[in-house]
Amino acid sequence: MPKPRSNAQRPPRTVRHLWTLLAAALTPTLVGCVAPVDDEESDPALGQVQQPLSFMPKLPYPAGTTMGVSQGWGGTWSHTGNLYYGIDFNLPGTADLGIHVLAVADGTVTYRYDDCTCEGCSCNGGWGNAIVIDHGNGEFSKYTHFQYNSIPNWIQVGTPVCRGLHVGDLGNTGASTGSHLHFQFQSDGSLNGPSIPFDKFAETSGVPVEGGSYTSSNAELSVCGPPEPCSVTVEGDTTVIDEQTNCLNRTGAWWWDETYGHADHHYFTYTIDGSTPDSSATWEVNVAATTTYQVEAFVPNNPDQLTQSVPYIIRHDGAEDTVTVDQAANRGSWVVLGTYHFAAGDDQWVKILDNSGEAYVDENGPRLLVDALRFTLPGECVDECTSGARCAGLGWEECGDFDDDSCLEWGNATPCETGTHCEGAGECVPGADPDADPETDPDPGTEGDDGPDHGLPPTAGPVPVEGMVCGIAEPGSTGGSLPPTALLWLLVGLIGVRRRQLHGAA
Repeated sequence: MPKPRSNAQRPPRTVRHLWTLLAAALTPTLVGCVAPVDDEESDPALGQVQQPLSFMPKLPYPAGTTMGVSQGWGGTWSHTGNLYYGIDFNLPGTADLGIHVLAVADGTVTYRYDDCTCEGCSCNGGWGNAIVIDHGNGEFSKYTHFQYNSIPNWIQVGTPVCRGLHVGDLGNTGASTGSHLHFQFQSDGSLNGPSIPFDKFAETSGVPVEGGSYTSSNAELSVCGPPEPCSVTVEGDTTVIDEQTNCLNRTGAWWWDETYGHADHHYFTYTIDGSTPDSSATWEVNVAATTTYQVEAFVPNNPDQLTQSVPYIIRHDGAEDTVTVDQAANRGSWVVLGTYHFAAGDDQWVKILDNSGEAYVDENGPRLLVDALRFTLPGECVDECTSGARCAGLGWEECGDFDDDSCLEWGNATPCETGTHCEGAGECVPGADPDADPETDPDPGTEGDDGPDHGLPPTAGPVPVEGMVCGIAEPGSTGGSLPPTALLWLLVGLIGVRRRQLHGAA
């Protein structure tokens, strides 16, 4: 059974919004497509929000360039149906013509067309010159309306590309009435693949919205070289590799963000019991000098059901060791994965897989959390405790020498049975835990206020309808407008939709 994708509610349009739409439509500022190019059925499931890419994409134009968004998700003119999650980037007038378009992430070309010479025409189904890139795990990006003959000749279907690679020049070919770049993530590698939602670009705090301006940090490349190395070097007494750095690579589409944990953030996915993983997370480890480090993983104080058997695979100095961690019993704490000898350089990592053996059930099933790693020189240890036991999370933990360093530390927590909670010196007693609320029991050892926000986004999503493609409503541009009769029927139809929504909500 596939894992769920968290949903985002599309805000309903009020009558006031309808009048705003009508007023905007009467102004001749439409820049974009006027011809339908997609005859596929809309999939209501595409209203669900996910983090589709295994690594963070960057904006599709060169570093230092700032571009506006003239039509975003569910845009006024054409981003409906299978195109709902498209984004139109542009600058006023023709200032954006010829800007280099860059790949947002590594991948392989699955579609290429570079023969359109006309503007505002139906060439190539209205998309004009276009390219589609496969990023793996069913995730593709599409870039359209390129200038004629601007895709480099050496880039063909099957060519590997890297993030930042120049793949074409911004233009106005196809069903477009103004120069712009139509960009979308989609679920297949064809020209008319259905668009899918995504989380954000590396430079943005969320999805770019209509009317916003965004500056790229995507370094332009003419050829692809080796992958960007991990920006954190393990050296000195203590080094933390946070999951928000480029040292963490995630594979699979099933990842979500949480706004608490170490440095106020962590990722989660759901466990499965399959023989092969759906999702994985790998921290690259680049060590400055050959030495031995104790490795720890931080487990946020997530109050949801957590995995009890996630394997951490540690690759170090040509060897691999696997340690199984009960995340449910170690909420809000650093968990020691062991002490290992690391060679100077890279080709070393820590990886976790989602196939822990715990079956996926639903959104209430076991979660697997991904947060920071900590590397510490063993040195002379200090006793964390003297003896006995104490309460920890939903259970209790015992004092002892559990990592063979001759010093005493608190061991992995043992959970209390259902219907009981821990009190005092590690004793499980009947009744619910009065401090189970994360707002009153924040993560120890984290930075900042972790807060209680741990749930999924809202479960209801928009139901796309079929429409036109790649249009952009650009303030200050010239172009056609819809005829008054069509606008009147548009207003009447939308009011009817709103009434149906209200009756349905009731």
